[in-house]
Amino acid sequence: MSSIRGLFTYSVRNIFYWIFFSFVSFFTIFSVFSLFSISKILQNAVDSALKHEAEKLLRTIEYTGDSVIVKSSIELNEEDFLDVTQHPFLLEVYDSSGRNLLRSENVAKFGSIKKQWESFSNVPVFEESKAGDHEIRTYYSMIRAESGKRAVVQLSTFNDDVSERLASSVRYHIMLVAITIIVIIPLSIYISRRTFRPVHEVVNIAQSISANNLKGRVENNAEPEDPVGRLRDTLNELFNRLDFEFAQVSGFNNNASHQLMNPLTAMKTEIDFALRRERTTAEYQETLRVLDSQTGKMISIVKKLLVLSKLRIEGEQTGAVINLSRIVEDVLTAGSARVVPELEHQVFVKADADLMTMVAGNIVENALKYSGEAPVKVTLRMDNGSALFRVEDLGIGIPDDEKEKVFTSFYRASNAQERGINGYGLGLCLAKTIITGFDGKITISNNTPTGTIIEVSLPAVKISID
Repeated sequence: MSSIRGLFTYSVRNIFYWIFFSFVSFFTIFSVFSLFSISKILQNAVDSALKHEAEKLLRTIEYTGDSVIVKSSIELNEEDFLDVTQHPFLLEVYDSSGRNLLRSENVAKFGSIKKQWESFSNVPVFEESKAGDHEIRTYYSMIRAESGKRAVVQLSTFNDDVSERLASSVRYHIMLVAITIIVIIPLSIYISRRTFRPVHEVVNIAQSISANNLKGRVENNAEPEDPVGRLRDTLNELFNRLDFEFAQVSGFNNNASHQLMNPLTAMKTEIDFALRRERTTAEYQETLRVLDSQTGKMISIVKKLLVLSKLRIEGEQTGAVINLSRIVEDVLTAGSARVVPELEHQVFVKADADLMTMVAGNIVENALKYSGEAPVKVTLRMDNGSALFRVEDLGIGIPDDEKEKVFTSFYRASNAQERGINGYGLGLCLAKTIITGFDGKITISNNTPTGTIIEVSLPAVKISID
């Protein structure tokens, strides 16, 4: 319980960090971009005003090579050229030697702006500088005389508004970031918890399902393709399998206890009977034969359980090339006369000889057990690169809805139990585990007119026989 809660808290914390840093990162990038855009817009507005005024001035003045002639004084008589207003235009015209040719009246009131003649080409440029307590933005352009001489037209204005507005925007965005962080922290926590609430509900329901109550299932309205829906369906499938396995184990406990008690009871009875009085040698020998038979049954049960457990732990099996024909022949030789064999010789597969003997023996033994006195047909042949081992009986058959279940540990068909036929539900489970471990398949189908067909398919190995 504590580990699940720890995982839940860890998950919520992670999604909270992700949401928080995503929002903060996005807003920070947005703020930087906004400030950059605002700075550009404000500066472009100042530059456009400067350039516009400079172009008007260039149309009203003329450079002769020694002096500047003002063709119209209307522009220079505007207030922004006469006084130091909130947005003044400070005009200076000078030649390549730095000699002033023309200046507006407000320059004398404000002070001269630094001249930048040496850094110019013929292309108009903007420059920033500082004069007194003011930020200055200056536009430089050229004016030519007919002689080819050049003079610089230097038009400046205050750039304080841009800096102040930009500083104000920075303060505003910093305040907005702080407010966003204050808002986003509880919002992120809420979203994180809200996101994992369905998972938490599923976990709580799953925890209420125990080994004593495997019938319960997780209920949730999430869609099957939703992660929570997939978690719900996965858990329910797991509980279904556990419920089925627990039922099989419980059934096996009852069945195995009964089957193991039979030989133990028989052994105990024989021993008690033998100890009541003196017996002849023949009677003692008969008692020992009974004990040997019952012990063999118990050994068979335990051996199958050990092999099944070992195979399930190891998974895929490794084997050697073996002659399956010889193994099947040996099994049938030790079997019943009711077996009708149709065997191809020299059928080779890659498997384990002892395990394949167990597979063939279990399948043939089951067919004989459940078919009464009817014959059992056993076929072994090659088919398209596969070795096919097929056993057909005319017995009681297996109900269609139980054909897959009989491959499960400890499961016995219902009709076999109704008829009181002894068994442990291990033979076919063991056979399938062995066959699939060697990349093979085992199937069950109905025989005609009655009975069962069990077919085993394994990859065949081609061997050249001289």
